[in-house]
Amino acid sequence: MKKAKLISLAIFPLLLVGCGGNDTSTQSSVDSSEKTSERELRDKHYVPTSEVTIAGVMEDPNAAPYYAGITNFDTLAGEELETALRELLQSTVRLIQYSGGGRNVWDAVKEADLYVDEDGVKWIRGIYSRNLIPFANQQGNINETKANTYNREHVVPRSFLQNATHKENDPYGSPNASTDIANIFAEDYLVNSKRGTMKFGEVPYPTYISFIEDSVGRQTDVNVNTSAGVIEPTDLSKGEIARVNLYMLLMYPQYIRIGQTGDLSTFLKWNIEFQPTKERDYLRNEVIFEYQRNRNPFIDDYNLACRIWGEYDDTTKQVCRV
Repeated sequence: MKKAKLISLAIFPLLLVGCGGNDTSTQSSVDSSEKTSERELRDKHYVPTSEVTIAGVMEDPNAAPYYAGITNFDTLAGEELETALRELLQSTVRLIQYSGGGRNVWDAVKEADLYVDEDGVKWIRGIYSRNLIPFANQQGNINETKANTYNREHVVPRSFLQNATHKENDPYGSPNASTDIANIFAEDYLVNSKRGTMKFGEVPYPTYISFIEDSVGRQTDVNVNTSAGVIEPTDLSKGEIARVNLYMLLMYPQYIRIGQTGDLSTFLKWNIEFQPTKERDYLRNEVIFEYQRNRNPFIDDYNLACRIWGEYDDTTKQVCRV
C-alpha cells in the first residue's frame, strides 16, 4: 500500500468555542510542517502482531471509573467479558439526535475531529483521507457539492442500522443506533460517497490498487478494489476504524454480525498494530463520553478486543497469539 500522508493530530479542546474561517491559503504549509511529527507519533504506537500481549490493565487510567462496576473485570474473557461490557455500554448510553435543535451529531463531530493549526486556524480532519478541510465548510452551510466540503461518515454504514431506532419511522433523525457518535466521523464529501458501503480490508498491492481523490483533486492513501467491494484506509486511520467496527459489533449485535463490515481478524490486527494515541483517540473518546455518556472500551484498552474475540477462530487465535 502507498505510504500514508504524514499529517499530525492536534490536541483539541473538549468544549468547542466559536467557528473558524475558511482560509485555505495555509493548507500546503500545514500539510508539509506536519509530516514528520505525525509519522513519529503513530510509530510510537505501532506494534507488530508478533509482540501482542493480552493485558488486564486499563490503558487509559482516566477511563477506569467507568468500568468500576464490572465484577472481576481484569480477569473476564470471551463471552463473559463481551456480555459485561455490552450491558454497561447499553445501560449508560444516552444517544443524541442527528440534526436539529439542541446538541446533535454535527456538534459532536466538529468537536471530535477538530484540528487547530499553529496560527489558530480551525480545520476538520477527514477520517479516511486525513486531509484538512476548512472548519466552515460543513455540508449544509454551503453547496453540498462544493470542493473541500465535509459531511458525516458512518464507518459502519447507517443503512445497516436504519431499523435500530426509538422511532421506527424516523431512522436517522431521532436518537438511535445510526446517531451513535462513536461511529460517525467527518470526511470530504466525495471520499465519503466513493466509499459507499464497501467492506474494510487489505487490498492486494499492486494489482487492485485504485487511489481515491478528494473533491479538490488531492490524491489520498485510500485504496479500493471495486470488483471485490473492499476499501483499505490509510495506515493513519486503520486503528481507529478497527476499534469503531469492534465497538459496533459489541454494542449492536442485533444489527451487525461478524464479517459484515470486514474480517474480524483484520480488525483485530489493525487494532494491535495501530494502537490508540492520547493525542487523537483518547480525546475523541472523551467527546463521546461527554455527549452520549458511554465510551468505546477498545480505545480505553485495545487489549479487550483479543480478550473477547481472540479465540473466535484459528485466524483470530493467530493474530492474538492465544
